[in-house]
Amino acid sequence: MVNLTLCVLSCPEFSRLPRIFQTLGLQYDEKVLPSIGNEVLKAVVVQFNADELLTERPSVSALVRESLVRRAKDFNIVLDDVAITHLLYGAEFSKAVEVVALSSYEEKEEQFKEQHNQGLSIRILLMYRFEIRYGHVC
Repeated sequence: MVNLTLCVLSCPEFSRLPRIFQTLGLQYDEKVLPSIGNEVLKAVVVQFNADELLTERPSVSALVRESLVRRAKDFNIVLDDVAITHLLYGAEFSKAVEVVALSSYEEKEEQFKEQHNQGLSIRILLMYRFEIRYGHVC
């Protein structure tokens, strides 16, 4: 699950105010914006996987903005600014990322241990050769 929070700055098309108030009422923005915001966010988010939502955030934001501006026009609302302010993943995704990061860390730790042990083995072998050759250890 992905939770996105939008910040939207809007105003009505002034020439269409009488129609807006007749059809939607004085709280036109409270009626329309949450509904079309959810509609657009769902339509955009489904086009990206979880990684892409993070890595391609500017593209996601641009697509949300374009779609929301176009949809708001249907209700004679002008959007001055649209921004994704928060992007949170659900517990399952966060846990999966944590597991992947932990396994990656453990893999690198194991590689380091192997390299360290190989280096230690080489040093012991060199010390042994030195001892055989010169009769004492450094």
